Amino acid sequence: GIYTPFVRDKNETDQQISALKVDKFPVTNLDFQNFLKTHPEWRKSSRKEVFADESYLEQWESDMSFSKEKAQLPVTNVSWFVARKYCASQSRRLMTIAEWEFVSNAQDPAVLGLILGWYGKTDDKLTTVHKGSINTFGLVGMHGLIWEWVEDFSSVIVAGDSRSSNEANGAMFCGSGSLNAKDPSQYATFMRFAHRSSLKANSTGRNLGFRCAKSAE
Repeated sequence: GIYTPFVRDKNETDQQISALKVDKFPVTNLDFQNFLKTHPEWRKSSRKEVFADESYLEQWESDMSFSKEKAQLPVTNVSWFVARKYCASQSRRLMTIAEWEFVSNAQDPAVLGLILGWYGKTDDKLTTVHKGSINTFGLVGMHGLIWEWVEDFSSVIVAGDSRSSNEANGAMFCGSGSLNAKDPSQYATFMRFAHRSSLKANSTGRNLGFRCAKSAE
């Protein structure tokens, strides 16, 4: 299908999205545990600051263990670096921004209420990946479960971007910048782009995870 970029470079046009195969669910803690069995360099105790910040897998009890009830929760507190490595190990990849925005149905007015409702929640408690809403492509939890890493997350820097580690400045940037969005659908899209542009490749977050995809043959 066709994706219309929210933020355009000069002379940029709509983008054709080629056929994709996308994971139905985000990657879970159990999935990630299996990955770590063969990739010990990405375990908590082997963390290098350049590849993941200090919150990396902080919800896990040790290198290879987490409480039983977390097995089917989406894995979070993972960096862009390890998300890419995981997908590559599965002969897959992260989606681009354009691909993610297209397959998430984010531009569908019928989905807008769900998106804005989730963005407005103060409770960030995670739920199992199977409890997410199913969109028209059959994908679960594209909105309402977690934020998801994309391949080119840093390619769009929203005007007024701040990469300061000061949390107050970051909150002011996201909140004040979005006031310029008169259309509610633009507000929701702005918040996603603002969030992406605030990240660094080694960033982690308690509601930031990922899913994988691959180009269809």
